Amino acid sequence: MATRSEIINYVITEFRKSINEFYKDSEESIKNTIDTNDTKLYENNTEDEITNITIASDSIDILTNNIKTLEKALDMENTNVEVRGGSVGDTGQMFLIFGTNFPPIKYEGKQVVGVASDAPIYKSLLGKKDGDEVKIGTTVSNLKLLK
Repeated sequence: MATRSEIINYVITEFRKSINEFYKDSEESIKNTIDTNDTKLYENNTEDEITNITIASDSIDILTNNIKTLEKALDMENTNVEVRGGSVGDTGQMFLIFGTNFPPIKYEGKQVVGVASDAPIYKSLLGKKDGDEVKIGTTVSNLKLLK
């Protein structure tokens, strides 16, 4: 069975890979744009390129903030007693990391989902204990808080 720190470290690693891929892709894109002899093509693509880089940069900032939040969560203690920020829960179908928000990623065949502290689901699960029955959407399951 996966541990809380294994799941959090996996998510951090995946986010870092995404950031590194962005920088690599950006570097290659800029190099290709500079290498081209067709200045008309360059002029036409500049606005699109700036827009794409801006959007990607915002995504990188979000990933970086999530990494910082997850790193802080690693240092928290007693997160397996009841649901709170830094807790990782296993519903049987998915892993939930409480106190951060990110799109689902796969780990050991299950979705790992970040649950923001201002999300209604977070508020409804806050304080639930290990083994408590929880309802997520239409699914009811017992929540296993990971150590």
